[in-house]
Amino acid sequence: MPFRFPARAGPGAPGPETRFVANAPERGAFGVRPLLEDVLGDPRWTTLRAAFAYVDLAGVELLGRANVYEHANRRAVARLLARGGAGPPPRVLAAPRMLHAKALVARAADGAGLALVGSANLKRNSLRWLGELVVVSNAPAFVEALDLALGRWGAASAPRAGPLRYGRLRAAVEDALG
Repeated sequence: MPFRFPARAGPGAPGPETRFVANAPERGAFGVRPLLEDVLGDPRWTTLRAAFAYVDLAGVELLGRANVYEHANRRAVARLLARGGAGPPPRVLAAPRMLHAKALVARAADGAGLALVGSANLKRNSLRWLGELVVVSNAPAFVEALDLALGRWGAASAPRAGPLRYGRLRAAVEDALG
């Protein structure tokens, strides 16, 4: 089911909304993965711009289409690029230095947008076990500002070219630890 803000009634509805989605392990509540599944699976979003510090195979599964976890990240990106599928392949950029962001901007053909910023990486532990908080907003000024900031990082980054090299054993250990 696509992510939707709750319907509001009364004067001024609907308007920009901001919502917080959390993983709260102590309560057995894990909202981050369903949020990302809803946003990434919503066909109205025709363009996605994302920056995540760490990605593992769980993150690649969510996306569907180098830092502390260098080998796990490289293996995950290699699988993402090898997937193929409908539409153009994803464009993967390598930032010139560590970008510790956890952010995503989704844009629709009509210009509508959604911004997510939080603590969660696209890794198994962030999605299923750790306490995480994500801010979700469709406020146009916030969406635009985040999109511009991610665009500046993208402009300073280099496209990934050629095969990504990684150690399989090191990637497995990093996944297990991360």
